[in-house]
Amino acid sequence: MEFDSAPLPNATIPGQNSDLTSYQLASSNDSSRIWTAYGIDTPRPRNFNVYDFQGTGKLNAISNTWELLAWGEDSRGDGYLVIYETPVVATGGPAGLDIESRVEGGPSLETLGHIFKALTGLGNEELTKLVGEIGKVPRNGARENLAPVICDEDCRENVNQPS
Repeated sequence: MEFDSAPLPNATIPGQNSDLTSYQLASSNDSSRIWTAYGIDTPRPRNFNVYDFQGTGKLNAISNTWELLAWGEDSRGDGYLVIYETPVVATGGPAGLDIESRVEGGPSLETLGHIFKALTGLGNEELTKLVGEIGKVPRNGARENLAPVICDEDCRENVNQPS
């Protein structure tokens, strides 16, 4: 899975970003096929760490809210993000807690321990439950050495979606 965000050209609201997630389906007969989901992230007024996501085109019914809880560099100097996402009502998708890194394997174990301790230390029952459910996203190596996905008009309209 890869997440790419960039300032939205011709944004109608300051701080809007394009939101492109590209992924492969491990359960698919063609696990090398790259699927995409595109939408627009709009920052909440007075809280630029919280964004409302809105899918576009065929995914127009998909929306949720996400918050950047933490970011920094791990004990090796590699960057990471910690993101909380609300449930996606249209699909029944659950709330989620993501720890993202561009480094294969993610943040160092030392840093993960600090992140987990800080999140559970907040005393929030939902976050504590989500920390306990975190697992690694499976990788099959099919994207090694590939450039990031370029999102054309079909991508922005979410034309090709898995069935």
